[in-house]
Amino acid sequence: MRFLFATIATICLMAEAVNAETIAELAGEAHLPMPDGWTVGADSAGYPFQVINDDETAELLIFKSAISTDETVSNENELRMAVDLMINDVILTLPEAKLLTNTGYFDNNRASFVVEFSSRDTLVTEWISHRLKGVLYRHPDGHQMLFTLWARAPAKEYPFYKDQLRQMQDGFVYLGESEPDIFGAAPPSRWYLIATLLLLVAFMVYAFRRKRAGETIAFSDEAHFWRCECGRLNHEQYESCRRCGRNRSQQTTA
Repeated sequence: MRFLFATIATICLMAEAVNAETIAELAGEAHLPMPDGWTVGADSAGYPFQVINDDETAELLIFKSAISTDETVSNENELRMAVDLMINDVILTLPEAKLLTNTGYFDNNRASFVVEFSSRDTLVTEWISHRLKGVLYRHPDGHQMLFTLWARAPAKEYPFYKDQLRQMQDGFVYLGESEPDIFGAAPPSRWYLIATLLLLVAFMVYAFRRKRAGETIAFSDEAHFWRCECGRLNHEQYESCRRCGRNRSQQTTA
């Protein structure tokens, strides 16, 4: 799939209205819009940050990685190569993974890419929808910073949260020092190897968190939730399903 760097597309995305109640600050160096009903996880004291919705059925994980000066991305072709390798060697190795879109952007002092894909959770035989966005900046001292914003939710829930997840990803801004030229003058790069390793680490974190949560599809402890027959996970404070309206007394506990 061809990887396009389209400034016009980026401008269109930036022009979209973002209906957010607050701005969340991350580690004192970045922020993103926080739609109503979303919060930064209580255990997110630093990277990776976890942003979850009230029902805890969708989440956005935010990672930060430093790329040393002798391994920086030197041009658009290298970035495209890194993303293509990441897709082939990491994403497409997930259970029944399907690549949906692969798009890149170049916007003033940063470069970014968006990969949308689906995979199957083999433990509960449920499809998961993913939207992974990487944003690359170059620091004045020469190293580059990669922010990886990984959004995911069960496929049947994803349409309800897709726009909000995209708002947060596309509204992410690094506020620290950065150079106007994202690539600069750099030696030949081995960053395609670094990209693969970074994504492997991200998926390892994901696997570890699922194991700690009891090997379920949940993004956190489900003790205080119940699942409706329609598939919607509802907090115990609600007596009826927030999607279909069925009464909780007729449902089973998640």
